[in-house]
Amino acid sequence: MSSFSTLKTRSKTAVFYGLAVILLLNHSIHTVNIFLLLVSILTAFEFFKIRMNGAVSKFFIILTALVFGSLPMAIEYFFKVLSIHIFEMLLGIIIIYDIYLIVDLFKSKKLVNSNKLVIIAESLLYIGIPFMLYMFVQQHYLSDFFRTLFILILLIWVNDSFAYFVGSRFGKHKLLPEVSPKKSIEGFVGGGVFAVLASFLLHYFYGYFDFSFYFVAALIVFIIGTAGDLVESKLKRIYNLKDSGNALPGHGGFLDRFDSFLFSLPFITALVYLLVK
Repeated sequence: MSSFSTLKTRSKTAVFYGLAVILLLNHSIHTVNIFLLLVSILTAFEFFKIRMNGAVSKFFIILTALVFGSLPMAIEYFFKVLSIHIFEMLLGIIIIYDIYLIVDLFKSKKLVNSNKLVIIAESLLYIGIPFMLYMFVQQHYLSDFFRTLFILILLIWVNDSFAYFVGSRFGKHKLLPEVSPKKSIEGFVGGGVFAVLASFLLHYFYGYFDFSFYFVAALIVFIIGTAGDLVESKLKRIYNLKDSGNALPGHGGFLDRFDSFLFSLPFITALVYLLVK
């Protein structure tokens, strides 16, 4: 496929799914929850597929739908029975786990545990619990500010897009070639600069919080979001995969599109919680 055809395919997919995401994240808190559930189920399925070398049984498909689809009910029950300190503890565990995965990027080991219980635990730490924690914060503290997630998605799109454009034009120094050969330091910095600039505009149009929130959110996307992209790239290299799936023509799978989002979400949750509690 020619580069023009590839760009055309990517553009069509981006417009279609971009509009769907914008509509879901700007309509109401209920459509935001639908978005979160869809992303959690679809990314979890692709995660299972990668970790099990494509051999995902019907049992795991049903399990994924049941476990991740029951998150809204689990939130209310879990935090009514237990205290807010459990929420804080879980959030701390998830952030420590993400930091561990970032540190692991710089190790050359490729040993992975194929035990199914371990894989389920990983999916909950990587996807399930972060979504549940954000939904809890949104439900109890952000009912009037449901567009917070839309702001995060926009910052990620800006960061990713300008990292690609700046890297393609000026990239000469590789960021982490053994994990992602195409990413450059120039692209990494360029994406961050434009994400910070975007935070000014977002504060102007969506001024729910002080500017410090938007600025720190841009830094989270810039550093943590990029790390999430690299973590997923390392996972795919371990299994010799180019993409996590083919559901999004020209873009790969859902895990490919939401890797930065998955990693940024716990840190955004912590940021929001610190601001509103």
